[in-house]
Amino acid sequence: MLRLALVQMLVGPDKLANLKRASDLVSRAVAEHSARLVCLPECFNSPYGTSYFDTYAESIKDGPTIRAMSETAKTHGIWLVAGSIPERGEDGKLYNCSLTFDPSGRLVGTYRKLHLFDIDIPVLFRMSVHGDISVVTYTLV
Repeated sequence: MLRLALVQMLVGPDKLANLKRASDLVSRAVAEHSARLVCLPECFNSPYGTSYFDTYAESIKDGPTIRAMSETAKTHGIWLVAGSIPERGEDGKLYNCSLTFDPSGRLVGTYRKLHLFDIDIPVLFRMSVHGDISVVTYTLV
């Protein structure tokens, strides 16, 4: 049987504190519930709101969230779905991106939201750009 843990958490304005809190909650899910797959919530590394996205966006190639969550997955030997984070793509655009790590800590999947709230209200920031590929699923054995 696969034990799955879904984590909810409070976030604040300090990204590193949010990452530490997320890692601690993953550790707790593994220790207390023997979770083998842990899923974090959307925007777990930053406050949620369009006014924060530009400030907290990071590269998924080498950002602090990638490093922290990779280490967390590797330390516990678990699958980790790192909710979503504000990503700054190589094209400079902002995306809402979900990350999946295998038990060795390797980033094995990313998903940019395809279906966003597409409303344009003058003077407001548009959240992000939609992704361009459909999600690919895989089987955990």
